Order: sequence, then structure tokens, then C-alpha cells
Amino acid sequence: MILNVSAKKDSSISITPLIDVVFILLLFFMLSSTFQREKQIEMKTSSASSESLSKQDDKSHKLLLDIDGMIYIDGIKYQLNSEEFNTNLNNFVKNNEQVILAANPEVKTQKFIEILDSLKTLGVIKLNISKSELP
Repeated sequence: MILNVSAKKDSSISITPLIDVVFILLLFFMLSSTFQREKQIEMKTSSASSESLSKQDDKSHKLLLDIDGMIYIDGIKYQLNSEEFNTNLNNFVKNNEQVILAANPEVKTQKFIEILDSLKTLGVIKLNISKSELP
């Protein structure tokens, strides 16, 4: 008896399309996800003008952010987030005094937002933002 032995067919599965699908899914999830959460700073606006605010509150302190990362408090230069700077701000908060924040026009917006965030963290609630006057 003659048996016809047929050659086995190559029944391997090609994984190339599977790899393509995996890379497409990986690319999709990487592009659709966010890695950094955006923070929002809550600011309350007032209807009073800055002139009337300065007249009604004699105990106001002007903070001016300079481009070199230094900050002026009532004309005195401090290193940002230094111990003396934080002590002065804590005194302002303790005495419930108003803080007017201004920045040099060349200061990056991110730096200004960081200052706003640190002032809020320290507990400054009487905060006004005004136009910059160079020191």
C-alpha cells in the first residue's frame, strides 16, 4: 500500500501585523494622555480702583519682581523665597496688611505665576496686582 504523505503546510502565524497594531495603540495612548496637571489660581476681582484701595489702606507694601529673580519689598532688595523675604511676608499676613504685586515687563509669566502661588501658600489674602514701576 502506498501512502501519499503530503508535505506539511507552514502553519506559522506572522506577528508583523500584531506589532504594527501594538505600536499604533502605544502611539495613540501616549498622545492622548496628559502627564502634567494644570493648576488654576483663584483670583477675586474688586470693583474699586487701585487709587481708592491705596487711599483706604495706609499699610500696603509693594512687591516688585525683577528680571534677575530678585524681589523688592518697599524698595529693599531680597532674594526670592529667602528667609528674610518669607519673614516679611509672614509679618504682613499676621498684621493683615495689603500687598501690591508688580513685575518688570520683561519677567516671564511663569515666574509671576509662581510668585502668586507662593504668596497664596504663605497666606496673603489682601493682594492686588498693579503695573510695574522699575526700581
